[in-house]
Amino acid sequence: MHKPNFIVKEGFTNNNVTAYALLGDYFLNKNWKGLWAGAGLVLWKSSIQTDKKIETSYYNTWLLNGSIGYNFTVYKNLYLSPWAGMHVRIAGDDKIRVDDKTFSPPLLNPEASVKLGIFL
Repeated sequence: MHKPNFIVKEGFTNNNVTAYALLGDYFLNKNWKGLWAGAGLVLWKSSIQTDKKIETSYYNTWLLNGSIGYNFTVYKNLYLSPWAGMHVRIAGDDKIRVDDKTFSPPLLNPEASVKLGIFL
């Protein structure tokens, strides 16, 4: 994922994240339909630059995630699921040197998207 500059701390750019997650989802209804809630542990392996773009620094962040969404059936076992979640930083690098600046990952990281999926 590439974080757009409007959500990256001023003076920094090219904040890229590769995410690894172990999550569990709970559905209130059967057959993956309707409201769901999820939680889990997430590792972000990230890189960032300053606006000068001289060096690239790499860092890791461990987060706890909580999410909520709703699955709409599109056709048979095909579903669409808008959702939102919050990541809370719990461990990892917290003072990342980049060029002549120091970057600190935020404590809270909101996220929202739409999933398209299939279940068997």
